[in-house]
Amino acid sequence: TWVRIDETLPAGDFVHTIREDPVRAGLLYLGTEHGVYVSFDDGQVWRPLSLNLPDVHVSGLEIKDDELIAATHGRSFYVLEGLSLLRQLASPNDAKGATLFVPAPAVRRVSRARIYAWLPEEMAAARLEVLDRNGELVRTLFDERDLEPGAHRFVWGLHFDGAAVFEGMILESDTPAIGPAAPPDQYTVRLVSGDASLETPLEVRLDPRLEGEVSRRDLRRQLALALRARDAVDAANRTVIEIRDIRRRLSLPETPAGAGTPDRREAYIAAIGEVEAELYQVKNESPKDKIALPIQLNDRLAGLLSMLKYSDGPPTAAQADMMDRLEAELNDVLERYETITADYADIRESAGITP
Repeated sequence: TWVRIDETLPAGDFVHTIREDPVRAGLLYLGTEHGVYVSFDDGQVWRPLSLNLPDVHVSGLEIKDDELIAATHGRSFYVLEGLSLLRQLASPNDAKGATLFVPAPAVRRVSRARIYAWLPEEMAAARLEVLDRNGELVRTLFDERDLEPGAHRFVWGLHFDGAAVFEGMILESDTPAIGPAAPPDQYTVRLVSGDASLETPLEVRLDPRLEGEVSRRDLRRQLALALRARDAVDAANRTVIEIRDIRRRLSLPETPAGAGTPDRREAYIAAIGEVEAELYQVKNESPKDKIALPIQLNDRLAGLLSMLKYSDGPPTAAQADMMDRLEAELNDVLERYETITADYADIRESAGITP
C-alpha cells in the first residue's frame, strides 16, 4: 500500500528526487522545484533545508560521507556540509540540555573540523579547547567568550597553537601565529565555563591520497620538531615584546624616581636594544625592506617552522641540524638577556617591571 508523506510540503511545490541518509534511518532529503527539504521521521514532517540555496529546481541529490550534493537545473552543483549534525538530532528543536555534538572526521590539509553546540542558556566566559589523546592542550580556539543560548558553530583549522607575534612584525617567512598541522589521531574537543564542561571526541584523518606514502610515525616526528621551532619563535618574539614594553615604560615622563640615573637607564635601554636587534630585524618598516636587510633569528626560526608545518613527511637531517643550531643561538641570546636583566635589577624593580 501507499501512504502520502507530502502533507507538510508547500502545496505549490513538487518533488524531483528523494534520498534516505545511509547512516541514520528515517532521515530523508528531498529535492523539489523550489529547493531542498529534510525530514527526521520518514517524511511525516518536512522542514526547509535550502538555507542560502537559491529558489531553484533541484533535480538530483547524492550523499557522500558528511556532505549532501545537489544538482540543479541550470545553476550547477551545490554541496551542503555537516550531515553529521543532522544525524545526531532526533528533531531540530528537541535538544534538552547543553550539548556538544560529535564532529564529522576532519582530514589533515583537506577539510577543517566543524564543531556544533546547543546551549539552552547563556554560557559565560566560555573557553573552547582541543586536546590530544593524552589530554595535552593542542589549541585554544577562544577564551573568555560569552555564548548566547541557542545553536553555535565553531571551526578548527587543524593547527596547533602558534607563536606569539607583535604589532608591525615584518618577516620573510609565513606568520608563526599559525602553529604546526595536527597529525592524524584521536582528539577531544572541550567547552568549559566555570566548573561546567562539555566534551566530545574528534577524529583527524590522513589525506587518503597519502596512504602508504607517509606513516603516522613520520608525522609525529615532524610535529615534535615543528613544536620545538614554534616554541623557539615564541620565546624570541615574547622577548622582543618585553623589551619594547620596558623601553616604553622607561621613556615615559613619569618614570618613577629611583629608577636609576638617566644615563644608567639609557645604558639599559641600549643593552636590551642590542638583544632585540639580534632577535628581530628592527629596521624593517615595510615588506620591501626585507629584500635589502638580513633576516634575524626569529625570522630564521619562523622559516624553519613554515617548512615543517606545510609538508607531509619526516623531518630531514638538515632540518633537524638547523633546529639544533638555531636553538643554541637563541639560548645564547636569551642567556645574555637574563644577565642584562640581573645587572639592571634595581632599575626594573624601581620601575615596577616584573620578569
